[in-house]
Amino acid sequence: ETAYQPCKVFFEQQAKIRRDNLEKRILLVTQLETYLSVQQWGMEDAGTEVAETQTIDPSAVDALLNTAIKRWRSYAPFERAGNQPVQREFDQKIALIKAKLAAHYQKNAEIKRQLIDQVQKLVDEEDNRHAVDAAKRLQAQWKITGTALRKDEQVLWRTFRKGCDAIFEKRQQQTEEFKIELDANKN
Repeated sequence: ETAYQPCKVFFEQQAKIRRDNLEKRILLVTQLETYLSVQQWGMEDAGTEVAETQTIDPSAVDALLNTAIKRWRSYAPFERAGNQPVQREFDQKIALIKAKLAAHYQKNAEIKRQLIDQVQKLVDEEDNRHAVDAAKRLQAQWKITGTALRKDEQVLWRTFRKGCDAIFEKRQQQTEEFKIELDANKN
């Protein structure tokens, strides 16, 4: 009994740390749940998302995910038996946030593909002045459209830029031809 006394105090302190960390994990899951409810993510209305038009700040969501995961890992050791349902809830919340972020990136990529299609149609247009004006409007739309996944974003941008460059090169070529014609008339 006397020899076990120091160990008993230590084990009681460890049990308290485990309980506290489990409570912190439960609180973190509650905070994620609150965040999701404020964002209205995960709420579905006849198969369509309620917050369809809501914009997402991907960097803020990424920061939230990274912070949540770091905190989750820092709350250790914990009671294993009590942690299992909390772990499932945490994983579900994180997966839901990641899915929403992925859907946001996918939606932006689709918008950018539509802009690319429009630019490709403008390349073949006869009225180059109209094509240039339309290309400039499409470039402005590109800027306000959110980002896609990094790997997709670079490919989409190169394709879009190639179409815009073709339109502007065509304008430059027409300008050069017009200058040559003016010089010929002048002579």
